[in-house]
Amino acid sequence: MKVLVTGSDGYIGALLGPMLIERGHEVVGHDTGFYREGWLYDGVKRSPVCIQQDIRHVTEDELKGFDAIVHLAELSNDPLGQHSPKITYEINHLGTVRLAKICKPVGVTRFIYTSSCSVYGAGSDEYKTEESGTAPRSGFEQPGRSGLDH
Repeated sequence: MKVLVTGSDGYIGALLGPMLIERGHEVVGHDTGFYREGWLYDGVKRSPVCIQQDIRHVTEDELKGFDAIVHLAELSNDPLGQHSPKITYEINHLGTVRLAKICKPVGVTRFIYTSSCSVYGAGSDEYKTEESGTAPRSGFEQPGRSGLDH
């Protein structure tokens, strides 16, 4: 399977890409590269080739040929989201929705979206599903809107 991993330089992506390669998948990473210089982990045998680009600028042509996208690319912490709520909203919500929508016309059959517990509010031991209520804590909510409920 040919897989695009967005946010491939992040905490999860840095391990997921190499793990998928070890399992026989063709993997391409996608990341802005903003934090590459300060990367704290270098313990993987083989990392995927990485496209350095903002997810908001991905085109349909660039997605052709992928079977799946594992979408991890977002601004990930609450202080960052509160520093610039508008940019966080543009990347985390609008960028994600746009990316998901352009997958279908080019034949990407699997779009895996992951998120942190911040979507559901404070952490708990309660099991969450796609049907669970949301209470976003990232600071990117728009007036009159709540997180992913729109």
